[in-house]
Amino acid sequence: MDGIIMMMDGQIIVEREEHNPLLNRVELECVIKAVNGRLKRQDAVKLIAESRGYTGRFIVPIHMMGEKGRSNLRCLFYIYDDEKVARSQLPRYIIARLTGEKIDKGKGKDKKE
Repeated sequence: MDGIIMMMDGQIIVEREEHNPLLNRVELECVIKAVNGRLKRQDAVKLIAESRGYTGRFIVPIHMMGEKGRSNLRCLFYIYDDEKVARSQLPRYIIARLTGEKIDKGKGKDKKE
């Protein structure tokens, strides 16, 4: 474990935090205790930015999954220095989850008339 950070309801336990130089991002796997069902994606991004010192970076929650039978939340975040790099690597719907953008579901597909 890399570290444990205390917060109001529980704690953040970082399981893996490593820099991926090929994709120019930091990959952070963590468990946030006692917040399952009460933490939104935007709030989780703010929490990670403040607690781990990533303010000013573009943080993307890839998945946030509750543990079975517990109130813990298992999360994976990608942390980029530049938003343009994230947009070029990730699917549009993942960015749209965070920013609230509307995406055209039929864009790029051939439609028969």
